[in-house]
Amino acid sequence: TDRQTDRETERQTERQRQSQKKRVAKTIMMTRRASDRYVTLREIRERFAGRNKFTVNLLAVIKSISLPKTTSRGTLFCCMELVDASSDEPFKVNTFARSVALLPIPAYVGSICCAHDLNVGEWNDHAQGTIAEKFSSWAIFSGARTDALDPVQKSNEPFRPTARLPELVEALRIWASTQLHGPSLRVTAQVNNRYVRTFAELDRRSDFQDVICRLVESRPLPSSASNQRRVRCIFWDGTKNDQIEASASEPGFPEASLLPVNAVEYQADNLSSLPPGTWVHLQSLNIKTYCDQIEGDVTRTTKINVLSQDDPQVQLAFGRYLERATEFRRVNELSLSHITMSCSRLPIVSIRYIHEHPLDATLFRTFVRVLGHEPKDVRDFVRPFCHSCSGLLPFRCNAKLLTCQKCNIDCPEPAYSYLFKLHVEDATGHLTILVAGLDGDCFFTRPPSNLYRDAELVTRIQTFLSDMLTPGRWLECLVRSYVPSGETKERKYRMFETILYER
Repeated sequence: TDRQTDRETERQTERQRQSQKKRVAKTIMMTRRASDRYVTLREIRERFAGRNKFTVNLLAVIKSISLPKTTSRGTLFCCMELVDASSDEPFKVNTFARSVALLPIPAYVGSICCAHDLNVGEWNDHAQGTIAEKFSSWAIFSGARTDALDPVQKSNEPFRPTARLPELVEALRIWASTQLHGPSLRVTAQVNNRYVRTFAELDRRSDFQDVICRLVESRPLPSSASNQRRVRCIFWDGTKNDQIEASASEPGFPEASLLPVNAVEYQADNLSSLPPGTWVHLQSLNIKTYCDQIEGDVTRTTKINVLSQDDPQVQLAFGRYLERATEFRRVNELSLSHITMSCSRLPIVSIRYIHEHPLDATLFRTFVRVLGHEPKDVRDFVRPFCHSCSGLLPFRCNAKLLTCQKCNIDCPEPAYSYLFKLHVEDATGHLTILVAGLDGDCFFTRPPSNLYRDAELVTRIQTFLSDMLTPGRWLECLVRSYVPSGETKERKYRMFETILYER
């Protein structure tokens, strides 16, 4: 009994000694952490040439970040791709934690990650960083230059900022605002087209497939017998498959299939956290058949990658659906207009795309619904103008003599020109389009005249407008984006080379 007591005393003393040793080592590490400098990604790769593991402090911009995933041991992790001014190639950093709250998940891509005691090792012959929960600390700073320099999120391990950290964060914000914008800040890496399938290409023999689709809705299901959380999501990609029961459409659009996808546990949490309308790339989605209908299952091996609206794959999927809609409208005589043959090869884009790509003197081909027009009186669609200075003349209804206020001369026979606006929309936004000059002649296929005297042309325009405002009717048009020269720098949009069908 005495020997057992002595042994237990020795073990307890040894445990206390080891615990004291770890506390001392941790104190030394925290002291060193506050004085170490931050390295660049180029320095990490140059130092990694010797294939030796080492620890550094890193400050870089988050270019992409994955959704939280679970390892085989039950630990959560996420993968970030970091960039800075020293290297264009992204540097991968994995973060491990016991819960999602302890993972660095920024509010948006473009935030700044500061990692202390980042472990750098080898993975597939490339350098890769690891943030260990017990030995590393991190902080996430906003990437916006107008925000405060305080971290918006910190690790559970105490984070001790250095004296120069605010200065370095501000410099990195300036670099990111000038070098990284738009599609450069992608939420996921480049998608491999070779393995991506549309809903129309799925069949009952499909096993695991990659699909790119948009989330329509997600709704929770009752827990299973083993108390697993479950969720059922509905996805859309714009294609039609008769083996998928559910479909949806709106006036003027063809039917598109709605694929139901089931998920459980942490994958259910990942999908339910996404807002409707989010585009995702589902890798290794398990395609199965239930009651002769195709469904999808998100398994442990399925990767859920969130795509940005500017992603080329999203634009491709949306453009593919618009091409289907174009053919559908022409076959069903829902399209009110057509464009000139010289521009028929232009891709169809959405109104959101037109707003987000403000390029001067660039033609955009789009399909829109007409909501209204200005001016309200159709007779004011044509304006008289002066032959001498080309200035617009005031309306005087049936007056035979108009006076130019700029030239101060009488115009007994003024010239006339179309000048009006159309308010249009599609599923992505609204737009005001100006129709003026010869484009109005092309649009109505008639030259302008005094509409207060020409009752026949007024009736023709009113017939066209009645067709445009009918639900389910669509206008195919060419739009040019430009900024007029003058005091106002507001961007405007003008219609070009669009011809209405005769009814």
